[in-house]
Amino acid sequence: LWPVLIGSKKNLNKLDYQNIHKLYENRSSDAILQIQKDIGRTFPDDPFFNPSTKSAGIQRLERVLVAFSWKTPEIGYCQSMNKVVAVLLLFMGEEDSFWVLNSLIDTHLKGYYEKRMRPLHIDLRVMDSLLQDLIPKVSQHIKSMQLDIALICMHWFLCIFVDVLPAESLFYVWDLFFCEGKSILFRTGLAIFKILEKD
Repeated sequence: LWPVLIGSKKNLNKLDYQNIHKLYENRSSDAILQIQKDIGRTFPDDPFFNPSTKSAGIQRLERVLVAFSWKTPEIGYCQSMNKVVAVLLLFMGEEDSFWVLNSLIDTHLKGYYEKRMRPLHIDLRVMDSLLQDLIPKVSQHIKSMQLDIALICMHWFLCIFVDVLPAESLFYVWDLFFCEGKSILFRTGLAIFKILEKD
């Protein structure tokens, strides 16, 4: 369902996934070196992504990220992409995961993974403002600790809450995210802060 919701099937005629691998076979890049460092830290306790056995999941994850880095050299690779692709691979094959990643970065997460991350930083400022208006107690507490909201929320947004929520909540949030877009990042973040307000 996610590929349909994000419209990734529209991308299939642009460039064949297998051809990207054939075209860049045995080449290296800075992005690939970073991918190889990161993939083993993705879900190390999950047998599907076990780095020590070079599991099927790890191999697929690497291929998707490497293909994306060649297709989109202006972005290459950014940490947190590995988490996003790993979740996609739990529900779909390599090629679908590749095109969904492309569509996510072209639409809902546009500009988030670029070098300057300007859209992400703007959204983090919006999140800060929403927190001040809607949950001022938590906002004041964060500021009293001399913390920047970006330090808390940047990873949440980049990995779409993969490391934050339990699986059953995460997949529900992802369903909403694919349907409604970026507003779900703000709503989920605010919901987490609202729960923490009670503590």
